[in-house]
Amino acid sequence: MHQDANLVALRDHLLGSYLVGTADVRFYLREVIGEGGQGWVYKANYDEPDGMWVVVKILRPDSVNEETFERFRREAEVLRMLGAQATPTPNVVRFYDHGLAVVGVPGGGEPVQMPFTVLEYVDGVTLAKVLEGPPRRALPVERVRRVLRQVVRALETVHAHRVVHRDLKPSNILLTMQGTTEVAKVTDFGLVKLVDFKLTQTATVAGASLGYAPPEQYEQGNERVSARTDVFSLSAIIYEALAGCEAFPYKEGENPLRLISRLLTAPRPTLAARGSAIAPELVGQPDLIAALDREICRGTQSDPGQRHGTCRELWDAVEPVLREAAQRGGAVAGDLRPASAEVPVKIDAYADAHRHTDVNRWSVLGQGSIRNVIDMSKPVSRVLCEPVPDMQVRKALIGADGSMIAIGPQGFHRWDGARWSELPVPAGIEPRAVRGLTRTHDQQLLVYGDRGLASVVGPTGVAEPLTSPLTDLCFHCAWCDPDGSVALVGERLSRPAGVVVLVGRGEAPRVRFLDWTPRLRSVVRLTNGTMVASGDAGALVQIDASGNTPIPWERTAHLYDLSARPDGGASVVGTGGHALSMTERLTVHLEAVQTTRDLLAVDIGADGAMWTAAAAGRILRRSRGVWERIPTDPSVTSRFAVIGPTDVGVLAMAEDGLVIEVRQGF
Repeated sequence: MHQDANLVALRDHLLGSYLVGTADVRFYLREVIGEGGQGWVYKANYDEPDGMWVVVKILRPDSVNEETFERFRREAEVLRMLGAQATPTPNVVRFYDHGLAVVGVPGGGEPVQMPFTVLEYVDGVTLAKVLEGPPRRALPVERVRRVLRQVVRALETVHAHRVVHRDLKPSNILLTMQGTTEVAKVTDFGLVKLVDFKLTQTATVAGASLGYAPPEQYEQGNERVSARTDVFSLSAIIYEALAGCEAFPYKEGENPLRLISRLLTAPRPTLAARGSAIAPELVGQPDLIAALDREICRGTQSDPGQRHGTCRELWDAVEPVLREAAQRGGAVAGDLRPASAEVPVKIDAYADAHRHTDVNRWSVLGQGSIRNVIDMSKPVSRVLCEPVPDMQVRKALIGADGSMIAIGPQGFHRWDGARWSELPVPAGIEPRAVRGLTRTHDQQLLVYGDRGLASVVGPTGVAEPLTSPLTDLCFHCAWCDPDGSVALVGERLSRPAGVVVLVGRGEAPRVRFLDWTPRLRSVVRLTNGTMVASGDAGALVQIDASGNTPIPWERTAHLYDLSARPDGGASVVGTGGHALSMTERLTVHLEAVQTTRDLLAVDIGADGAMWTAAAAGRILRRSRGVWERIPTDPSVTSRFAVIGPTDVGVLAMAEDGLVIEVRQGF
C-alpha cells in the first residue's frame, strides 16, 4: 500500500513517543504491527515504559472524516460495553481506552488530531493466515470445532447486547496460544450495527467485506441487517475452514456487483463438490458431508429469513457432526496435536544444529579456537526466505553451515539453507507446549516449555523427562553444563513469579522462586563460571549454589535475552531498544542503540562482535559500545526470534519463518 512520504514520516515519528488517554494513562508506542487503508496499529506499553503490552489503533490524519470517526467511536463504545459486563467473554478482544491525540508533525507545521483506541494485545496470528497456508488447505475438523466454538461464544455475547458484528471474517479472528490451548478472539467491531427494532432506518456504513457479507449488507439503509447477517458470515467461514477455499471468492479487480449477483443467484457452495480437498476426516464420509452441506447451504441463503435464526442454532447443528467426524477419523496430520507423537525420530535429523547455549561454547570461543574470526566490516544482508503463511516459530538452533532446527506450535521445522521442511515430532513431545530447545553436554536434544516440560530426546527419538512433572511451571530457557547439570528458568503459572530449577546428575531438582519478577527469559554462564539470568521487570540475577542474588541496574525494562561475550562479560537486550553491557564483575551499564524497537535475541557473530535481532525487521551489531543498525530490506517488518553465527556470517530467523543472512558481501 503506497503512502505519502509525510505520512510515513509521521508514522515513524510516533515510535518511541506516548499518547495520553483518560485518567492521564500513557501509552508508549513501540512498533508498527499493522497498517490498513485508514490507520496504523502499534504495539505499545501501558502506563509505564515497560508496562504490559497493548495495541493502539490510530486513525491517520488523512482519513479523519465524519464517517471514519464515527466508525472508530462506535467500535470503542461497543467494546467498552462488552467489557463492562459482569461476566465478559474472553473471546472478544478487550477494550482499554479511547482518545484523541494532538500530534506534532515532523519538520514543523500545524499539529494534527488523531483518534486512537487501545485494545488487548493478542500474541498470535489471524485465522486468515492459518487458512492461507501455504499450501492453502482445509483444517482438521477438531481444530475447526475448537476454534469456531469460541467464535460462536463471542457472537452470542455480542448478539445478547443487541449488537451485530457485520464484519466477521477470518482476518478478524485472532488465534493465540495460552499454555497448550489455542484461544480465538473476535476483533474489529468498526462496522457493528446497534439493533433497535423501534427504528425504521439505520445509517449505512461502507466497508462490507466482499465474500463474507450477505446481500442485505449492501442494501441502502441496512434495514434487514440482524443477527442472521453474522450467521451468513459464520457459515462462510465454516465452509472455508473445512473445504480449503473461500465460499464466495472475490477476485482482485473484479466488479463487486458481479459478486453480489453470485450471492443472490448462484448455487450455494458444497463440501461434496470439493472431492478429497476437504478436511481429511470428512473424506469418504458422505453422510457427514451431506449433513454439513445442509447447514452451510441454509446458513448462506441470500434471504436472511431462510437462514438459522442465531449463530447458536447454526452451531448446535454443525458441532455434533464435527465431533463425529473427529471420532471416526482420529488424529490427522495438520492438527495441533502431533499425529506422529508416538513415532520415534532419529536424533541425527538435528545433528548440525546448535544455539548460543551450547555446551562450553563460550570458554572455547573466548580462546578463539571455535572458528576463524572473519571480517564483517562492510556487512550486507539478504532475505533467504520470505515470511511463510501459517508458520509460527518460537526458537531455533542455528548450525555453522547455516541450517536451522526451529520449533513452533505446529511442530518441528528444518531450514536447509534454501527452504523450510517439516520434521517428525519426537515421541512423547507435544509441539504446542515447547518454548525452546538446546543441546545437552552429550549432544542430545533438550526441549523445554509449558507445564514443566523438560525432556531429553535421545538417539532413539524417544523423549525422557529430565525431572518429575512440575506442571505449575513454564520454562523459557535452559543452560546445559559439561558435567551434565542443567539450569532451567521461566515462570510459575498459578501465582506470577520467576523460577529457577537446577537439575544435577542423579539429583532431585532444586526449585527457587523469585517473587520480584513475574518471569525469567534467558540464562547463560559467563566464561568465569558465573551463571546469570534475565527476565521481566528488569530482572537480572546471579544464580549459584547458595541462592539467587539480584544484579542492580537503573531501569525496569523487560529483558528478553542475554549472551556471554569472549571478554568475560555479557550483553543483555530487551524492550524499547534497551541494551546492557555486563562485566565479569557483574556491573551493568546502558549502551547506545540505534533503534527504539524491542531487542529480542542476542548472540556473537562470526566476526567476534555481538549482534542483536529486533522487532520490525531490525538487525544491529555492537561496535565500541554502540549498537549500530545494519541495512536490511525496508519491506522486512517481521519480529525476529533468534540470531546466531554461521561459518560465513550471521543468520536471523523471524517468528513468521522469514530468514535473513548477513555477511561480508555476496
